[in-house]
Amino acid sequence: MLFFGVPTCRSCIQRIAGGAQQQIRHKSKMVKVATIPVRLLQDVPKLGRRGQIIPVPRGRMRDSLYPFKMAEYMTVAMVRSAPKSDVLSAVDSTFRPVKEEKTAVKISLPQPVASTSMLEDFMPPKIMFSRPTIAPGDNTIHGSISTNDICVAVRSIAAANGDEASKLVITPDMITFLEKEVESDRVKTLGEHKFEIRLRGAVKPVQRKLVISQQVSLD
Repeated sequence: MLFFGVPTCRSCIQRIAGGAQQQIRHKSKMVKVATIPVRLLQDVPKLGRRGQIIPVPRGRMRDSLYPFKMAEYMTVAMVRSAPKSDVLSAVDSTFRPVKEEKTAVKISLPQPVASTSMLEDFMPPKIMFSRPTIAPGDNTIHGSISTNDICVAVRSIAAANGDEASKLVITPDMITFLEKEVESDRVKTLGEHKFEIRLRGAVKPVQRKLVISQQVSLD
């Protein structure tokens, strides 16, 4: 790795803090890029380690480093009071953060029989919804209640019943309406509608009722 010298003299620090100018040669023309001192808030490839104070172009700090909380602005006083070992006169273009290997976390899910028993225990006899009808005296509701709506409701109930219940895997395709007149995976009328939830690997389903009542307007 390439190590850069740490400025110790006062003039060097002032040059960094006051906007050192990096000269770039291109086809015999000199382009001056103004830099400002910033402190890195995290390891940044080709710039440096977290905590180091480095000079970077003002535009790069404004557009990419600061918005993503990768670096913070430094005043002259802050640079002077910082440990000399943290202040670099240039970025470390060879720096590459070492990626830590993440250990996979294994989540133990309840077994089918235990899951079905748990679902049977915490599920209320009825899942309640209210919807407006398309016309007075008509049982047809605006829109419909689908197996996805029931799935969302069941997941919310499970999440409120402890850690084990919240681990239950429930998807819309596990839910089936038991009435022949119900169209596929949704109902469109007021009243009670029987449905069942069959968890994966389970032999016995859990049966409950969907109750859709008329939504009363407050107008």
